[in-house]
Formats: sequence, structure tokens, C-alpha cells
Amino acid sequence: MHFLLWFISLGTVRQSVSVEYVKTEEDLRTVPRDIPPETEVLNLAKNLITVIEYLPVIMERLQEFHLTENLLSEFPNLRNCSNVKKLFLKNNKISYIDPGRLNALTKLEWLALASNNLHLIPDVPGPGESMYGLGLSRNNFTSMPVLQLLGGTLTKLYIHNNDISTLAQSHLQPLRHLETLSISHNRLLQIPALGSHAIPYLRSLSLHDNPDLAVIPFGLFPAFPAVEVLKLYATAVMTVPNPSDRCQCSLIWIYGTPLCTVTGVWCGCGWHSRLELLWQSQPHVTVHRH
Repeated sequence: MHFLLWFISLGTVRQSVSVEYVKTEEDLRTVPRDIPPETEVLNLAKNLITVIEYLPVIMERLQEFHLTENLLSEFPNLRNCSNVKKLFLKNNKISYIDPGRLNALTKLEWLALASNNLHLIPDVPGPGESMYGLGLSRNNFTSMPVLQLLGGTLTKLYIHNNDISTLAQSHLQPLRHLETLSISHNRLLQIPALGSHAIPYLRSLSLHDNPDLAVIPFGLFPAFPAVEVLKLYATAVMTVPNPSDRCQCSLIWIYGTPLCTVTGVWCGCGWHSRLELLWQSQPHVTVHRH
């Protein structure tokens, strides 16, 4: 599939033109040389590209680069399009990320690296002031990466379906602006205790399918005061600390967990916990009060 799209928007004051270059499912082994320099969306997904040492064209306007489902074994060299904002590298064979190549992408906002062979990601400052989304699911991570430089602006981190057993304070503390954390389908043993408002904007926390996870620390809710969705099914968790400092009505507990029925817990607003009606047949959970 090969086509070049020009999108023209006419207004009373100005005219804007954007270019999308698409060449997918053509068994390409290298980047084509006929890409227009003004390209903003470059889609080379579903080909046979194994390495990108350089790009044959300088594309300063490139916003999105799609390389999903190729055969890349290493992170591409994108110095000729260092303004790219969204980079899709899912379903490749990448096992190594050159720190310099990642550091050069200072405008990067979204990096999708799911379904590769990674066990490390370099913590570099280059994208650290722009990147809001990072996808690392279905790789070979055994420990949560420390993103002291790279994670400062992250709002979404997906690292599910790995082999992570260790989750420490040093892993979470740099992620001050995180809103979504998916770390399900791993081998977590515990959640570290964190200080009050450690991650103040976190709204969705997916911990499900960590079969050896058995304890939720008392500091969970003070550390994540904005959390609305907490997924805990397919874990060994049987107790949860009562979030007595906030209204529990807004907290959504996903069904299919032993934490589905809570008795005697009332919210400050006067409504009973939403947990009461979920899966009445499950064993009652012990609620610890502060």
C-alpha cells in the first residue's frame, strides 16, 4: 500500500497543508528515498525494515513516525527528524536503545515500544520536558525502570505484561505528574509505602493479575489522593486500608476480586461504599481504619 495524502484546509486568513506518506505492507527493507521533506506523518508499518542508521531525507516538520510491525533490532537513528512528537515502534525486535538516539528527540511526546525485547530504557533528559506517554508493555523488564529524567512530565505509563517483581519508592517518586499507571500482569510482591501526595494526579492504577501481590500499604490512598480506578482482580489482596480522608463513593473497584464486598464503611457524603453491591457471593474483606 503506497499513497501520498495532501490535506488542504482553506480559511479566511491562512491556508494550511499537511502531508502524510504511507507505504505499508510492501516488504520494504529500507526507508524509501522519495519521501517529501514536508511530510508530517510517515507510516512505514508492516514492512521488513531491520535497521535505520540514517534517514535519506531531512524532515523537520515530521510529527508522527509509524514503524509498528517491522523487524527493527535497535532503536532507529532519527537525527534527520528530531522534531518528531509521536514514535510508534510496537511489535519489533528491539533489544537495545542507544541513549544518544533517544536523547536527541527533544520534542518527543509519545513513545510506543510495546512488544519488543527490552529489559532497560536509558534515563536521558532529552524528551524529559515534553513526553507525556510511554508504552513498555510486553517486553522483558524484571524491574521497574527509574525515570528520574525521562519521567518528569509523564502522565501515562504502560508497563504491563512484563516480569517485574520489584517496585520501590525510587521507581515511583519521579513520576509526580502521572495520571495512569498500568503495571498489571507482572510478578509484583508488594507496593512500597510512599509519602502523602507522592503522586497527586494519579487517577487510574492497574495492579491486577499480579498473583503474588498480597498487601496494600496503609499509605496507598494518601500517596494517591486522586485515584478513581484501582484494579486488583487476580491478586492475593484480601485487605485494604480505609480511605477515611476522602469520599469513597468516587472510588471504582473493579469486580472479580476478593475486595468486592465491604461492610460498615460509610463515606463522608453519606452514601454507602460502591463496593457493597459488587459480587455479593465473594468473602468479606477486612477494612483497616486509620
